[in-house]
Amino acid sequence: MDIIGKIERIGQTVQVSDKFAKREFVVEYAKNPQYPEYINMQFVQDKCGLLDMYQVGQEVQVFFDLRGRKWTGSDGVEKVFNTVQAWRIAVANGQQPQPAQAPPNDAASVQPQPQPTQAGPTPQTQQMLTNAGMTATVAQQPATTAHTQLSDGIPF
Repeated sequence: MDIIGKIERIGQTVQVSDKFAKREFVVEYAKNPQYPEYINMQFVQDKCGLLDMYQVGQEVQVFFDLRGRKWTGSDGVEKVFNTVQAWRIAVANGQQPQPAQAPPNDAASVQPQPQPTQAGPTPQTQQMLTNAGMTATVAQQPATTAHTQLSDGIPF
Protein backbone atom coordinates (compact mmCIF):
# COMPACT_ATOMS: atom_id res chain seq x y z
CA MET A 1 0.00 0.00 0.00
CA ASP A 2 1.05 3.58 -0.41
CA ILE A 3 -0.16 7.12 0.15
CA ILE A 4 0.95 10.54 -1.01
CA GLY A 5 0.99 13.29 1.57
CA LYS A 6 2.98 16.02 3.24
CA ILE A 7 5.38 15.30 6.11
CA GLU A 8 3.90 16.93 9.20
CA ARG A 9 6.43 15.76 11.82
CA ILE A 10 9.59 13.63 12.01
CA GLY A 11 10.60 12.09 15.32
CA GLN A 12 13.95 10.84 16.56
CA THR A 13 15.00 7.20 16.40
CA VAL A 14 14.05 5.48 19.66
CA GLN A 15 15.93 2.38 20.80
CA VAL A 16 13.02 0.43 22.35
CA SER A 17 15.17 -2.56 23.34
CA ASP A 18 18.57 -4.05 22.54
CA LYS A 19 17.14 -5.53 19.35
CA PHE A 20 14.45 -3.06 18.31
CA ALA A 21 14.54 0.57 17.15
CA LYS A 22 11.78 2.68 15.62
CA ARG A 23 11.32 6.18 14.25
CA GLU A 24 7.86 7.69 13.99
CA PHE A 25 6.68 10.37 11.61
CA VAL A 26 3.34 11.90 10.71
CA VAL A 27 2.01 12.36 7.17
CA GLU A 28 -0.82 14.75 6.37
CA TYR A 29 -3.04 12.89 3.93
CA ALA A 30 -5.43 15.31 2.26
CA LYS A 31 -7.55 13.33 -0.18
CA ASN A 32 -10.25 15.80 0.82
CA PRO A 33 -8.34 19.04 1.66
CA GLN A 34 -11.23 20.29 3.79
CA TYR A 35 -10.74 17.33 6.17
CA PRO A 36 -7.07 16.28 6.16
CA GLU A 37 -6.09 13.06 7.93
CA TYR A 38 -2.90 12.79 10.00
CA ILE A 39 -1.36 9.32 9.74
CA ASN A 40 1.21 8.27 12.33
CA MET A 41 3.70 5.94 10.65
CA GLN A 42 6.97 4.36 11.65
CA PHE A 43 10.17 2.98 10.19
CA VAL A 44 11.87 0.21 12.14
CA GLN A 45 15.40 -1.13 12.52
CA ASP A 46 17.76 -0.23 9.65
CA LYS A 47 15.04 1.75 7.82
CA CYS A 48 14.97 4.51 10.49
CA GLY A 49 17.71 6.44 8.69
CA LEU A 50 15.62 6.77 5.52
CA LEU A 51 13.95 9.84 7.05
CA ASP A 52 17.28 11.71 7.29
CA MET A 53 16.92 12.82 3.68
CA TYR A 54 13.49 14.43 4.19
CA GLN A 55 12.12 17.58 5.78
CA VAL A 56 8.83 18.65 7.33
CA GLY A 57 6.61 20.06 4.58
CA GLN A 58 7.89 17.85 1.76
CA GLU A 59 5.31 15.97 -0.28
CA VAL A 60 6.20 12.29 -0.26
CA GLN A 61 4.94 8.90 -1.33
CA VAL A 62 5.16 6.39 1.50
CA PHE A 63 4.93 2.63 0.97
CA PHE A 64 3.77 0.75 4.04
CA ASP A 65 2.26 -2.37 5.57
CA LEU A 66 -0.49 -2.49 8.19
CA ARG A 67 0.59 -4.52 11.22
CA GLY A 68 -1.62 -5.75 14.04
CA ARG A 69 -1.25 -8.01 17.04
CA LYS A 70 -3.32 -9.24 19.95
CA TRP A 71 -2.36 -8.83 23.58
CA THR A 72 -4.13 -10.08 26.67
CA GLY A 73 -3.67 -8.00 29.80
CA SER A 74 -3.42 -9.32 33.34
CA ASP A 75 -7.14 -8.56 33.72
CA GLY A 76 -7.89 -11.07 30.92
CA VAL A 77 -9.08 -8.39 28.49
CA GLU A 78 -7.82 -8.91 24.96
CA LYS A 79 -6.61 -5.82 23.09
CA VAL A 80 -5.47 -5.35 19.51
CA PHE A 81 -2.63 -2.99 18.61
CA ASN A 82 -2.12 -1.68 15.08
CA THR A 83 0.86 0.04 13.48
CA VAL A 84 1.48 1.53 10.06
CA GLN A 85 4.97 0.30 9.25
CA ALA A 86 6.65 2.14 6.39
CA TRP A 87 9.29 0.39 4.34
CA ARG A 88 10.00 2.92 1.57
CA ILE A 89 9.68 6.68 1.09
CA ALA A 90 10.15 8.83 -2.02
CA VAL A 91 9.57 12.45 -2.98
CA ALA A 92 6.11 12.55 -4.57
CA ASN A 93 7.01 14.79 -7.51
CA GLY A 94 9.92 12.58 -8.60
CA GLN A 95 12.72 14.87 -7.42
CA GLN A 96 15.57 13.53 -5.34
CA PRO A 97 15.35 14.02 -1.56
CA GLN A 98 17.71 16.53 -0.01
CA PRO A 99 19.46 16.10 3.35
CA ALA A 100 17.47 17.76 6.14
CA GLN A 101 20.31 20.16 6.99
CA ALA A 102 20.87 21.26 3.37
CA PRO A 103 19.47 24.61 2.24
CA PRO A 104 16.63 24.40 -0.32
CA ASN A 105 17.70 24.30 -3.96
CA ASP A 106 17.26 27.44 -6.01
CA ALA A 107 14.92 26.57 -8.90
CA ALA A 108 17.16 28.49 -11.30
CA SER A 109 20.28 26.56 -10.38
CA VAL A 110 21.56 23.86 -12.67
CA GLN A 111 21.73 20.34 -11.27
CA PRO A 112 25.19 18.73 -11.60
CA GLN A 113 25.33 15.90 -14.10
CA PRO A 114 26.96 12.55 -13.25
CA GLN A 115 30.51 12.27 -14.50
CA PRO A 116 31.03 9.26 -16.77
CA THR A 117 34.65 8.90 -15.63
CA GLN A 118 33.68 8.40 -12.00
CA ALA A 119 34.90 5.05 -10.71
CA GLY A 120 32.24 4.54 -8.03
CA PRO A 121 29.17 5.94 -6.34
CA THR A 122 29.23 9.56 -5.26
CA PRO A 123 29.34 10.29 -1.52
CA GLN A 124 25.65 11.27 -1.69
CA THR A 125 24.74 8.00 -3.42
CA GLN A 126 26.84 6.03 -0.94
CA GLN A 127 25.04 7.77 1.97
CA MET A 128 21.63 6.96 0.48
CA LEU A 129 22.68 3.34 0.03
CA THR A 130 23.96 3.21 3.61
CA ASN A 131 20.68 4.71 4.89
CA ALA A 132 18.80 2.04 2.94
CA GLY A 133 20.97 -0.71 4.44
CA MET A 134 22.80 -1.50 1.18
CA THR A 135 26.37 -1.32 -0.06
CA ALA A 136 27.77 -0.74 -3.53
CA THR A 137 30.65 -2.24 -5.46
CA VAL A 138 32.09 -1.09 -8.76
CA ALA A 139 32.58 -3.53 -11.62
CA GLN A 140 36.15 -3.74 -12.94
CA GLN A 141 35.64 -1.95 -16.25
CA PRO A 142 37.15 1.09 -17.94
CA ALA A 143 36.40 4.27 -15.99
CA THR A 144 34.22 5.70 -18.75
CA THR A 145 31.77 2.77 -18.51
CA ALA A 146 31.90 1.98 -14.79
CA HIS A 147 28.72 0.42 -13.45
CA THR A 148 27.49 0.36 -9.88
CA GLN A 149 25.98 -2.88 -8.66
CA LEU A 150 24.14 -3.05 -5.34
CA SER A 151 24.67 -5.87 -2.91
CA ASP A 152 20.99 -6.81 -3.12
CA GLY A 153 21.74 -8.76 -6.32
CA ILE A 154 19.46 -6.69 -8.57
CA PRO A 155 21.50 -5.65 -11.62
CA PHE A 156 19.97 -2.19 -11.98
